[in-house]
Amino acid sequence: MMGWNQLGFSDPGTESAGRLFCYHDLVMVVVVFVLVLVGWFMMVMLSAKTLVKGQLDLTIKKHEILEIVWTIGPAVFLCVIGFFSLNNLYYMSGSGAPMFSFSAVGHQWYWEYIYESNSNLKLMSMSVSLKSELDSLYKEWEQYSVNCECDTSISSMDSKFDSLTQSNKELAQLNDYFMNIFSSVDSEKNKLSVELMHAWKLCGAACGGFSEMHALSALKDFLSCGREFILKCEDELIKPLESLLVSGFKEHSSILDSLFLSMVETSVMDSEGELRYDSYIMAEEQLTNLEEVGFGGFRRGDVSIPCFACCGVKNEVLVSTADVMHSWGVAELGIKIDAVPGRVNSGFITPMVPGYYYGFCYELCGSGHSEMPIVVVVLNMEQYLMMLNFLQQMTS
Repeated sequence: MMGWNQLGFSDPGTESAGRLFCYHDLVMVVVVFVLVLVGWFMMVMLSAKTLVKGQLDLTIKKHEILEIVWTIGPAVFLCVIGFFSLNNLYYMSGSGAPMFSFSAVGHQWYWEYIYESNSNLKLMSMSVSLKSELDSLYKEWEQYSVNCECDTSISSMDSKFDSLTQSNKELAQLNDYFMNIFSSVDSEKNKLSVELMHAWKLCGAACGGFSEMHALSALKDFLSCGREFILKCEDELIKPLESLLVSGFKEHSSILDSLFLSMVETSVMDSEGELRYDSYIMAEEQLTNLEEVGFGGFRRGDVSIPCFACCGVKNEVLVSTADVMHSWGVAELGIKIDAVPGRVNSGFITPMVPGYYYGFCYELCGSGHSEMPIVVVVLNMEQYLMMLNFLQQMTS
């Protein structure tokens, strides 16, 4: 964290920041070594009369080994520095899907933050019930499969419906109709089967933060795939046979209702509105009022409403500008992204410790350049969601 009378770097809040701080120390060691070595040779040459009484060996006119050393030596140092630099660059490029995402838009001279609706947040609170429903659906699907790989060919589906029609009259009426349209939707059925098996396996193997997020992402993909399958078949299948579907499928599957409700709920999540607010620098007279100062209280470093990020998960930062070039950077989080007109640049942060992190606009953007501080408040998952809900209510 940033503190008063600080001479060195702040404590790193992300692994990327820790890597950059260590890289800085490595480069400084190399620079100091080269500086001392070159300075020592210069001092010896300039003060030769005083130190060695002018007794230098002036007969040596060439020395191939020495030339090789002072040519290859700097190249070795540059290769070592370049290796760690490229390693850090590759690590900071990020991989995998982020859990949360927000946008930072630069203006003259303030920041605007935009939080899009993210259904992954609410899927996490539904994960226990959805996992049990998915497990039940997979068991039902497995019962009607010829083998364990969920073969969805027309011949296998024919045998499945033959077995089902013996116990369900409504499905018998649907059998012939389904056989006529299976050829047109066979690819969608295969895709749905693959997504179901993939989500079921990931949910069963989830044992940590990243694996749980990966499982939730696969579960959302399966629900989206099912929703797309229903929409594609709606005109030619569901509407003309709605009564038979209600009486037939609902009777045979006990969990399709709740799973379809989950699909509808994910659609509602995706259609929710965005959270948008502006972040201005706080005037100096406001810093003396304890009721108005809610974050930090640093002169020319505190803002009206800070940016919020979630601790322990990957947060994506999308940076753009509405006018001139800006640069959104927080050294303690190891991130600096340029805001270029007409472009949207992205970066990732995975904060390790909750707290306050301070940054600035690192691109000269006019007379108010120094009035664009950045404050990032990192909160735990529960507090983060509560704060976003509170801001949503305040701005609505």
